[in-house]
This record gives sequence, C-alpha cells and structure tokens, in this order.
Amino acid sequence: VGVGQKVLVPGGDGLEVDRVIAFLHRDPEARALMVHAEHQNGTLVATPNHLVFVRTPMGLVDKPAGQLRVGDGLLLVDGGVSAVTAANRRAGVGFFAPVTSSGKLIVNGAVVSSYATVPGARWVRHDLAHAAVAPLRWGYASVVDGVAEALRKVLCVASPQAWLCSAAIHPFAAVLHGVTLGRSQ
Repeated sequence: VGVGQKVLVPGGDGLEVDRVIAFLHRDPEARALMVHAEHQNGTLVATPNHLVFVRTPMGLVDKPAGQLRVGDGLLLVDGGVSAVTAANRRAGVGFFAPVTSSGKLIVNGAVVSSYATVPGARWVRHDLAHAAVAPLRWGYASVVDGVAEALRKVLCVASPQAWLCSAAIHPFAAVLHGVTLGRSQ
C-alpha cells in the first residue's frame, strides 16, 4: 500500500474507504523482533509497540501488541472478537505504519491503530496518539510533505540526529518521538 491509495477501515456502520495520507514509519529493510499473535481467525503480525484493539469486560481498549496474552479478544473488522491462542516473538523484516484519517487499519482481519508506542517511553493510548498527529492529518497534502522533507534535510545538515534524520521515519513522527523521549535542541 502507498500514500494516496484507498484502503478499507472500520467505520461506524461497517467498513469505510479511507486514504493513506502518510507513513509515520516505513522501512522495508528493517530487521526487528515481531509479535506473531495467533488467534481463532488467523495471525496478526506487528511490532511489539504497535497498538491493537482488544475487547475486555470493561469495553474496548488499546494496548501494544507486545502485551497481548492468550485469551485476549482481538477486535475484528466485523465487530466480533477473536481470542488470542498464542503470542510469540520472532525475527521479522519490514516496518510499516500507514496513517489514515481515522487512525485505524485492518491487518489480516484485525482492527489495529495506525500508531505505536515510542520505545523507552510510557504507553501512549490510541486516542492521544491520534490527537497528536491531528496537524499532520488535517493539513496533509503533497506540498506539506515536500516542506517537511526539505525541513528535515536542513535540520539534518545543521545538526545530525539519528532520531530525526532517518529516511524511514516521517519528520513529523521523528519530532514527536524526540519530544516524547525528552530530546530537544
């Protein structure tokens, strides 16, 4: 999937068509430990920090995929749940975090967030992450992305910072990541 492409996302009364407006993280070559959450209806593969939606006795909650446990009920695209039967970590390749207007995606039939927690920081809820990314979602256009890319290049020449200068991380996400971890100029 790429920027500008239409994807199905969960909506109020079923499925809706949404557009991928950006990638907060996109690195097809990155190697990482991935969570393989086997559930009654399939397998969800995600980074341990990626937020997923789970139905609990107290309602719908989001949690990092790395915290999934046997018995957790993954939210499915049809509104049902599928119990996690095993959650293991295995080496994987590729990081992808497409952002949609709704902030939600469907991965192998499960509803997941567009967002992930920041490694080394406290768990960030989906609704807070969605609010933090609102300026990117509201104003996103190819011009904005071009300005962001130009700004990243200027900042990286002036003061190279690994957390900001990675081509795999959107500049907006890199700045939020730095702020979350207390990194500032």
